[in-house]
Amino acid sequence: MPAPSIARALPRAALLGNPSDGYGGCVIAFPFRDFSAEARVELAADGGRSLVLCAGTPDEFHAPGWEATVEALREGAIPGDGARLIAATLARFAAAGSQRGLSAPRDLPGLSIAFRTDIPRQVGLAGSSAVVVATLRALAAAFSVTLDPGTLAATALRAETEELGITAGPQDRVVQAQGAPVFMDFSAAPRVEHFDAALLPPLLLAWTRAPGSPSGTAHDEVRARFERGDEAVVSAMATFARLAVEGLAHLRTGRRRSLMALVDENFDTRASIWPLSAADSELVALGRAHGAATKLTGSGGCVLAVVEDDAALPGLRATFESAGFAALIPEIAP
Repeated sequence: MPAPSIARALPRAALLGNPSDGYGGCVIAFPFRDFSAEARVELAADGGRSLVLCAGTPDEFHAPGWEATVEALREGAIPGDGARLIAATLARFAAAGSQRGLSAPRDLPGLSIAFRTDIPRQVGLAGSSAVVVATLRALAAAFSVTLDPGTLAATALRAETEELGITAGPQDRVVQAQGAPVFMDFSAAPRVEHFDAALLPPLLLAWTRAPGSPSGTAHDEVRARFERGDEAVVSAMATFARLAVEGLAHLRTGRRRSLMALVDENFDTRASIWPLSAADSELVALGRAHGAATKLTGSGGCVLAVVEDDAALPGLRATFESAGFAALIPEIAP
């Protein structure tokens, strides 16, 4: 029996520029090791064609083969969120793999896929994309298919946007595929630039203990306004991109106070076009009251707080925790 293929992906937090990644902008973000998503792929040992998704969970789903799985996904016949996410990943892996020597779906062997994750759900830490990236990595290893970071990120994004209809930008998957702090430019001349994690200032993450809404829900209205040419949204996206470009320069030169000003501007710009929950407003207010520049890491539910000196972090963490929020000082990858 072939050994199972196991792969991981990490959550990410955006420092500057989000959410302009879905609008041709620029973002600085980093992955961190405190949580992870792990996927396990086990090929059928008996030559069978059947698939089992989310084995051993309430979302467990069985299908007679790859084609039947994708058909069930597109017909809305897969009931569980986790199984739908895995089925969407399978669909895009088959498409990407066909260009890299993978057999047609009707000829692929059966398998069992399971995943686990401890990434806090729906608080803007890219938990669902981490599951997709981990699953793609495990599938690639199981079938000896090479997915370079760019292809991995693009395939993961298509799984969620094209197969599941989720409104999302590319930055989450790029950060998770690269596995390192990166500056990302999504303009007509896209580029990804790694930078040393040691350049980052002292950081703290704080988030709500209850899951929020799916991130696609938060993006839908802003996307619609952007496509209508709404001046406020179009201007905000240009501002986000500028903040990321300026922020990279400040990181390289160690200008922490200037960087912190950009972090606060990122949040204030976002608040001008985006509805905020009471919890998001409280998280930002707590961080700022403690002297930290504070912004949302993603669509909402979690903030990134930036301070000048590491000595401020314990007190900042205690401030959030005493208010009922979860908080940690992230271990930046790599």
